Amino acid sequence: MSAPDDTNLKALLLLSKESPLARARESLLRGLPDDELAELVAQMISRDKPRGDLEEIARMMLDVIMRRDAQNDALISLATKNDTAVTTSDREIKANYTSETIKNNSAPPSRKRPASKQPPSTDQETASTKRAKHGDGNKKISLRNHNLGFMLGQTKQAIEVVYWDPRQKDYSSLALGNVHNHLVNVLVDRFFIDYLPGDIEICASEDFLQSQEDCTSTQLRVNKVFERLVERGRGRHCILGDTSTACDMCIKGKRLCTRVVRVGGLNKLGFFPLPEDLRVGRKLQELEFWVQP
Repeated sequence: MSAPDDTNLKALLLLSKESPLARARESLLRGLPDDELAELVAQMISRDKPRGDLEEIARMMLDVIMRRDAQNDALISLATKNDTAVTTSDREIKANYTSETIKNNSAPPSRKRPASKQPPSTDQETASTKRAKHGDGNKKISLRNHNLGFMLGQTKQAIEVVYWDPRQKDYSSLALGNVHNHLVNVLVDRFFIDYLPGDIEICASEDFLQSQEDCTSTQLRVNKVFERLVERGRGRHCILGDTSTACDMCIKGKRLCTRVVRVGGLNKLGFFPLPEDLRVGRKLQELEFWVQP
């Protein structure tokens, strides 16, 4: 019986020796067909290991299984809610239709009313119209923040969002869903633009959590982004460089520097401001404090 082909395992082990090669390792791993990936995992498990390593592998696999089960349970629950909502909606439509039919058949004809005044032009919007528009924008942002919080809760472990506050020289928690916090709105909007551009409007939808298709596809993209940000947190810049400011790659790319960091023994999604010399004259709540113009 011929020995199993361990070419993939050898290549991945070589790429694992240096952190700058993490992207190449990730690319090779994602490019493996299902059968080769399964064989690779079996080869890694079958290698001789001390008891401590085996326990670590067991814990990791248990976490993966539990995460997958939790995601499946969440999707089943969402599908059930969706079916219930559709049934209730159908009943309401039928009831409203019956009620309107009775009204129309029994109500006497009404007199014509004088024509009302024309609504104000676009250039002369009323204050109430402006308030309504502003409120709708806040509602979208609030939903987006809430739904991002839900999706981060479906990752390997429920993950908190933090940002580095140069004034306090420490991490501060970012309260997702707080529509009145301008900093939350600025950072979450920019995170979607830079990392999940195709989902920025989907996540601002009220029925996002009831839409199994949208929720599943967006969750998968969030999981992939999360994995990339974990690798970025382990990168050379984060080990040797200034870990409290944006990395050179994000500064050059004019995007919000985001990476997974270890705070208080837990993984957290962290946002990092520009270096001090690039944010002179800017305030914490301004986008230019975080992203190179």
